[in-house]
Amino acid sequence: MKLVVFDMDGTLSDDRARRPAYEAKDWPSYWDEEAMLSEPAWPEALRLIRQHEEDGDQVGVLTARLEDYNREVTEKWLLDQGLFVTPVILRDDENKEKRPPEFKLFVMKYLKDMPMYDQVVLYDNDIEVVDLITKELGPEFVVHATWESAEGEPA
Repeated sequence: MKLVVFDMDGTLSDDRARRPAYEAKDWPSYWDEEAMLSEPAWPEALRLIRQHEEDGDQVGVLTARLEDYNREVTEKWLLDQGLFVTPVILRDDENKEKRPPEFKLFVMKYLKDMPMYDQVVLYDNDIEVVDLITKELGPEFVVHATWESAEGEPA
């Protein structure tokens, strides 16, 4: 079975309204629940999820959001979009010091070695993540999600 996991911020959800807070390292504003829940989904991401589901692939989420603060809002946002995906993997306490690229590489290495999956692919908009996974695992494990530049507007 093929497992396809999508990053959240900027890949599944359009986080452009929160990006100034991210760039300013204003974490309370960036992680504001109301702002996160009000973000629309990227249409291309939704289209790809539906296509993978139709193809019989398992679809999940792999995000560097912190488990303690973001599990509930992440799952609510997914349900609000009509997405019933599993697994939904967030950074736990054990991995919270890892930067997002290193955390995602760590998880992808684990997932690729699980016998139930014959292929694992991550969609991510962060070029650092894409480059690291490409270097360490190979290009077949990651897709650079560039639909923001292609579409401009979310769903």
